Amino acid sequence: MKQPLNTDVRKKVGLRIKEARKKARMTQEELATKTGISTASISKIEAGTTDPSLSRIEAIALALAADVLQLFGANARDPDSEPIAIIQRRIAVREEELAILQRKADCLEKELEKEQPPLPR
Repeated sequence: MKQPLNTDVRKKVGLRIKEARKKARMTQEELATKTGISTASISKIEAGTTDPSLSRIEAIALALAADVLQLFGANARDPDSEPIAIIQRRIAVREEELAILQRKADCLEKELEKEQPPLPR
């Protein structure tokens, strides 16, 4: 079942699409023609009153020569950009977990070495 976007997210994405469209000096009608999405739908997406599918967002991004992540507010060059920051935090947690596992493995290896009798020469 499709989960609806948070209202704040919808409005922010819609605003970014509208800003990108205006930066491209395009009307809603022109964007609708380029994407195959109705003008009414473009209007609703920009107003944040509807949940656009990913394929629609991709079509809009392509028509506006924008990056899909930018429409969601991500900036790969800005580590504080929310989506990028979330990904980086998840990576950091995984790296920390790996370091903990490595330390545990090292301890177990030392314990095993202590338990094994020395090999005869």
